[in-house]
Amino acid sequence: MKFVAKVITFLFYFQCISIISGQQTFVIDGDEVDISAAPYMLSLRRLGHHICGASVISKYWTITAAHCLIKTVPSQVTLRGGNRNRFLGQLFNAERIVLHPNFNINYDFDVAVLKTVQQLIEKDNLIRPIALGLQGTYSEAGSLGTVAGWGITEVSQL
Repeated sequence: MKFVAKVITFLFYFQCISIISGQQTFVIDGDEVDISAAPYMLSLRRLGHHICGASVISKYWTITAAHCLIKTVPSQVTLRGGNRNRFLGQLFNAERIVLHPNFNINYDFDVAVLKTVQQLIEKDNLIRPIALGLQGTYSEAGSLGTVAGWGITEVSQL
């Protein structure tokens, strides 16, 4: 539980930065990359269908948006990872879902962590945890970042 509390603290910081920016933006026209460029990326699935992306943060824990898991129980959730195709790769079962305690219908604190039954990170697979910033560190306005996920590639698809 101590680990979950640390993650939620980090996520609170992350969510605050998102709120401060206050802009709705879209990422379009990205580049396809080999999974080794984003080994932390997972397909979050409900009842077998891709619903959101998630990122590996430790051997058994992932991070995602809380709105992806509203009214969802672990038995409905699986994750796929280790392949850039969200329909392929290793399959993992969910054991526990923890929504941020302040998450609400306005999407404030839109973050959750999810524990898997199976270990995500093993020697022989392509899955690795995402690098998290240290507590108390900040990015300057205009800093570059990386966005990974599955989405649309053209404005006409909005």
